[in-house]
Amino acid sequence: EELQRALAGLNNSGENYKIIDLFWKAKGVRCEFHNYVIYNAHRFSCVEEDRNPLTSVDLGDRKYRVYQSVRFRSDSSHLDNLTIFIVHWSMRNSMKGDVENRDKQDAARKLLSAIREGSGYKLVVGDFNQEPYEEPFIVLKGSRSRKYVMDKDGLYNPFWSFLADGRGSIVAEDDEQFLCRVPLFDCALLSKEFLDPS
Repeated sequence: EELQRALAGLNNSGENYKIIDLFWKAKGVRCEFHNYVIYNAHRFSCVEEDRNPLTSVDLGDRKYRVYQSVRFRSDSSHLDNLTIFIVHWSMRNSMKGDVENRDKQDAARKLLSAIREGSGYKLVVGDFNQEPYEEPFIVLKGSRSRKYVMDKDGLYNPFWSFLADGRGSIVAEDDEQFLCRVPLFDCALLSKEFLDPS
């Protein structure tokens, strides 16, 4: 209902915004994904949506959900072929430490493979539950350096600047784990096509 009100507000200006609801619930387990994509239908048309977050990596005894994706085309924008990958990786669990880190690295490899397979502009958004300098981002070739992204076919992370400013992406006032600094778990990664001046 709140999303519908927001959508009505956006469309008051004569635009044609639409919502893609990527809700997904796993069978037999308490696991739900509530991801939404709002887009301007005057500028983009959705050509493919993968609402099943079991685009996953097989870890033997379990599967790790990696991403959902939506692909757009546009005749009126230079973003003629845009794929958005939406992630929400598991929360940190100090009891699982190394296992969780390996899981996320495997997930990052699977995501990077999907990004490399596609053509056009790629945007990865969501809650990684990792800091931009940690292993999964290294596997993804996530970087604050535009030059590195262009030279190494990496992914540009504009959120790095938040670290320098001491800003994060979650509020944890009473949590002793985050007393020193607010972590930056939510990020956006852009493919090099976004940085190419041509």
